Order: sequence, then structure tokens, then C-alpha cells
Amino acid sequence: MTDPRSGRTVALVAVSAVAVVIAAVLLFAGIRHVLAGRRTITSASLRTDPAQLANTGGSAPAVAVATVRELTSGADAAAQRAAVTPELAALLPTGRLFPAGTSFIPQPDSWARAGAYAHLTGTLREPGAAATSVEVGLVLRGAKWMVTFEEQR
Repeated sequence: MTDPRSGRTVALVAVSAVAVVIAAVLLFAGIRHVLAGRRTITSASLRTDPAQLANTGGSAPAVAVATVRELTSGADAAAQRAAVTPELAALLPTGRLFPAGTSFIPQPDSWARAGAYAHLTGTLREPGAAATSVEVGLVLRGAKWMVTFEEQR
């Protein structure tokens, strides 16, 4: 006789694996670039305070914008990757995600948040390319915002 818990365990593992694969495919498909930077942001500067946690709609919290800027204009590949979730970083190619000199300017009032997830729209400028409008998704992990996707609008 088989233990009914073992069947539930197998089903839970299978459902979890499918969910992880779907999430990875969606994140990978939505990424055109990830993380580039000119300056180093300390983890303390990326922490949120209670007032920023309640910011839904309107302007993005400064720490969330700082995370996106670290992604787009980070000093090196490691700094850029530090702005994205580890799950996303594992899917990205090696090296810089954005070329040096890239910048991000958030669009006013584009911040939208639901629980631990948020997104904002802004203008991405890469050297030698036309400015593009992008949407950036973020997730709040502990007290730090991390990029989950960036896609051209």
C-alpha cells in the first residue's frame, strides 16, 4: 500500500517545477537588457522606510528608482546584476547588461504597486541608440527593491 502523502509530494514538486519554468520563460522573454551602471549604491541606500512602502501610485520611491538606475547605469556587470533578482540574473548572459553611459529617467506618476510587486515606466537612453520608453517591474525583497523585468513599451 502506498502512502497518500507521497503522491501529494510528487504533485507539489511537479506543480512547483512547472511554475518555476513558466516564471523563468516569462522573465527571460521580457528582458531586453538587464542592469548597467556608473555608480555604486550601498545596500543602506536601497532600504525602504514605512512611508515609501505605502507609496502606491504617483512617483516611485527614490530607492526603487535607484535600483533601476543601478541596473541601467551600474559601474560594472556585478553592480548591474545586483539590482535584479537572483532568479533573473541566472538567466541573463554574462557581462554588462547595458552599455556604459546608459541612463534611465522615470516618467512622472508612472509608479504602480500591488503588495510586494510594482512597476514604473521611463525613458531609457543607450549611447548611439534612440531613446526608448520602457516598463520596469520590481519586487520588494526584505527591505530592498529588485528588478524582475525590463521591456520596451
